[in-house]
Amino acid sequence: MISKEELTLEERVKLLSGQSGENVCNKYGSRYFRMSDGPHGIKKHGVCYPNMCLVSNSWDPDLLFEMGKSVGYDCNTEGIDVLLGPGVNLKRNPLCGRNFEYISEDPLLAGTLGAAWINGLQSTGAAACVKHFCCYNQETNRFTQRVYADDDTVMNVYVRVFRILLRKSSPRFLMTSYNNLNGKFVAQNEFLLKHVLREILKFEGVVISDWGGVDYRSESLKAGVDIYMPGDKDSSWRKVIKTIENGELSEADINESLDRVLRALDETLAEKPAKPTDALFLKKLASESMVLLKNENNALPLSADDDFVVIGSLAKKPCVQGGGCATVDNVSVRSPYDELLARAGRNIGFAAGYSDADDKVNADLEKEATEEAEKHNCILFFAGQPFFAESEGYDRSDLKLPANQLSVLKKLRELNKKIVVVLTNGSSLELTEIADSADALLDCWYAGDVYAEACCDVLFGNVNPSGRLSESFPDKKEDYFPADHYIDENDRVVYKECENVGYKYYNAKGIKARYPFGYGLSYTVFVYGKADITPLADGNGYAVNVNVRNVGKRTGKTVVQVYMRHESDKTHSLAGFAKTELLPDEEKTVKVVIDEECFSRYNPFTKKYFARNGRYDVFVGKNAEEITFVGSISIKKKFICNRYTTIRELLATGNGSELVKKYLAPYICKAALDKPDYPIRIENGKIIENDFVSKLSETFPLYIFTTLTSGMLNNDELDALIGKINSELTV
Repeated sequence: MISKEELTLEERVKLLSGQSGENVCNKYGSRYFRMSDGPHGIKKHGVCYPNMCLVSNSWDPDLLFEMGKSVGYDCNTEGIDVLLGPGVNLKRNPLCGRNFEYISEDPLLAGTLGAAWINGLQSTGAAACVKHFCCYNQETNRFTQRVYADDDTVMNVYVRVFRILLRKSSPRFLMTSYNNLNGKFVAQNEFLLKHVLREILKFEGVVISDWGGVDYRSESLKAGVDIYMPGDKDSSWRKVIKTIENGELSEADINESLDRVLRALDETLAEKPAKPTDALFLKKLASESMVLLKNENNALPLSADDDFVVIGSLAKKPCVQGGGCATVDNVSVRSPYDELLARAGRNIGFAAGYSDADDKVNADLEKEATEEAEKHNCILFFAGQPFFAESEGYDRSDLKLPANQLSVLKKLRELNKKIVVVLTNGSSLELTEIADSADALLDCWYAGDVYAEACCDVLFGNVNPSGRLSESFPDKKEDYFPADHYIDENDRVVYKECENVGYKYYNAKGIKARYPFGYGLSYTVFVYGKADITPLADGNGYAVNVNVRNVGKRTGKTVVQVYMRHESDKTHSLAGFAKTELLPDEEKTVKVVIDEECFSRYNPFTKKYFARNGRYDVFVGKNAEEITFVGSISIKKKFICNRYTTIRELLATGNGSELVKKYLAPYICKAALDKPDYPIRIENGKIIENDFVSKLSETFPLYIFTTLTSGMLNNDELDALIGKINSELTV
């Protein structure tokens, strides 16, 4: 254990950098943090878990907890203290090459599942490092991208996912993102790191930079980055010392970070349990997350006795994970074709149909595929993204599958056979051509080591699919926002869609997704019946109770989704969800909790979250587009007046008109007319004067009376006046 008191200032600074920190620890007979990628498996451990893009479709926090727990035991086996994950960056940009690492386009789903994963991992003693904070949603120009977004968008969407996550878990580490946000790099943004992260979100852990994500180290230390990664052994500390000596940085800033780092170092020395990875659990994790997108005429499940042929190079050489730093090394994967042979217990016809090395159409391969397919009743077509189509470091150029895959599938369709398509991908795709050619479509995503086994479990009905999409699939790329929302001619990324991300964008534009957020089929049928809304006993939210019945012949799981829309909003948002299992003909009442977080919005003037009053319409759905109105909730929290409250807001609240007359009339008249004694008229929540006076006056925020009244009111007097108004204000 290292004591702060025994460290020189030089050593304190060095301890806040990856490489030099290791040297300091070695000097004192200790060791520094051992960190590793990534969220779907320890890089050097050789066990590749189903990727986040897949497991997020489970909509099952309990399953994500168990996944985190399993990864945590792997960390302990390999001596890893800090795992660099999960990534909860929202899938704003469907072209983002790194979406396979991330959870969802929705902050509630991403925050809830991310928190469950963290709680599982940290229950083993290992530490999670949630990333990337914040507004880092594409890989193009990853080190220099200049993101521009208004306060409402940043705080109610991209910070909100961390707010939800930190209310449900306590990750010991957090990683800053590379990008510049509204003119300042995140790793040097004191407002984001100290005010938002520390004061509003109450994060108490260690903040680290992404690798190479610090421009000026002294500025990042002052802003609140505790550890500079990967750091250096013997250079940057000298500049930090100089900035302390000239007063630009204080020793207090250093000591504040040091206290957090030393506390975390002490925690890493504790003995931690290790357990071998459970392959059966990984298979359950993968199979329960796969999404059945289409199943006409019960094309699935298959029987091992069915007369089917396998077409597609990816059936023998599958792609099971995305590329980049999160790639797990030395992964040994059984191919789906070998697994199909084992299950059928006989020889199965096969043809590659296309090359997995490029997207060029090969007439010879296509001919071989059609000739082989003609001999059989059913075609199992394996399609998907080729190796490293999706990776850290670059984005995709489009959402289409390779042209050679689409070409051979078109020719197979002409044979008029039953076609079952099996997909592997890390993010949303354009599937119109695929879906139009297929009788059944199963999306297996990147399923890691157990892809073949889990895929076959679903294909043959050993597992009833219960995955629901955690991101929307557009009909075509152009259905989502225009190209200049990704990056404009000045290399800026402007979030012009504001808060309408993912399914909310489609809803706001009146565009139907090919497969909407929350969508997924089953081998059984669920009927949603009566629903009601009741307040929670503790007063901190509501329960939506939904009757669900399984009217099919198989046991299955469904996800009851609850959406909500404030009366001033154009679109609805996910407010809660619950996954449940039902036997054939079983009926349950499923409880979905809407907590107080769903009623909160950020006030950019007071720089705080507040409960938004008004009517909220509540919907129950099977997905974001297939929803049914249930009822409404009215929120009437006490209105709290502040410096930025406008006269219009005060007039519209309870007895606000009386209080405006009583306390504010002279200041309004002085500011608007330069006549403090003018007998202004206020009736029915309106100022009754000419348009200029009434419209101008109603826009006055209260602080304006300290600047437009020639000294009639100072700030202390205004604060006292606001106190009186709040004490007498009724709703």
